[in-house]
Amino acid sequence: MATRRSNGEGGLSWNEARQRWVGRASLGYNADGKRRIGTVSARTKTEAQNKLRALLRDHHDGLPTQRAYTVGDAVQTWLVHGLVGRDPNTVATEPAWPGLTSSQDWASAGSRS
Repeated sequence: MATRRSNGEGGLSWNEARQRWVGRASLGYNADGKRRIGTVSARTKTEAQNKLRALLRDHHDGLPTQRAYTVGDAVQTWLVHGLVGRDPNTVATEPAWPGLTSSQDWASAGSRS
């Protein structure tokens, strides 16, 4: 008999229509209070279990798990967390693109053509 998963470990099920194993896990709640569900799928149960573990590990490590994570989001995260502890002169150096003066400009620079 299979063992039961603990709370927070997610679940695996067989999707007959897709002919794949699907794993789902709760990743907390968004700002609106709606539950965020992470979903993985694979051809074999072992692959799906490994992907589900990786999803949960990334979530617990604080890595972004959303699909729509853009370069602008990565830059904004880096500006908030990646510059902590740096020398003030390093943070205040001339921007790489002319005309950019603030971290908001840096975050939106990735969407410019």
